[in-house]
Amino acid sequence: RRRRRRRPSSESSRLPAPALAARCWAGGAGRGCGEMGFTFEIEGLRVFFPYDTIYPEQYKYMCELKRSLDAKGHAVLEMPTGTGKTVTLFALITSYQFAHSQVGKLIYCTRTVPEMSKALEELRVVIDFRVKTLAD
Repeated sequence: RRRRRRRPSSESSRLPAPALAARCWAGGAGRGCGEMGFTFEIEGLRVFFPYDTIYPEQYKYMCELKRSLDAKGHAVLEMPTGTGKTVTLFALITSYQFAHSQVGKLIYCTRTVPEMSKALEELRVVIDFRVKTLAD
């Protein structure tokens, strides 16, 4: 029998937009922590995250992914089901591409068309948040 991984059971298992793990940008430079979405830094990279909270696993995933991108290497990263892998990947990669214009394309593959449609919706949310944040 296949074991199901459980999603954290309460909202308290999510971190608030880390003034703890990452710095929120206030005023004209970004959005405040109480609003939908926030920006924070990972090793000098400003990351645009479109939701107001982040799982600890998402933050760790972004840190490891950034290290791989900086090293121009490969990475195998794993996260449990339901912890926001897609938004995490898109938030970090698109922020990295925005900061480093010489970086090439993101090629994202899925098994089915509905999975791709869902991923494109998530990508749209990430990009729209970045555009709105930079316009503020």
